[in-house]
Amino acid sequence: MGQKNQKVIKNIQNIAEDIENVGINDSDAWRRLGQNLTETLDALPKKNKEIRALLDLTRAGLETMGDQTANDP
Repeated sequence: MGQKNQKVIKNIQNIAEDIENVGINDSDAWRRLGQNLTETLDALPKKNKEIRALLDLTRAGLETMGDQTANDP
């Protein structure tokens, strides 16, 4: 596995750990996690289309939490 992929995996692991510690109403933290995931997506190799699609949906969910627009978070 390439060094770039290892960095992406580490970033995703860090984001997952941070999600466990974020308060449901901490908009700034949710937005920050979404931004971190956006940066990780930018580093993801283009050939990983399925992973990119999944992470993009995850990013959208983080942004929804940050915007406090989730109906039942």
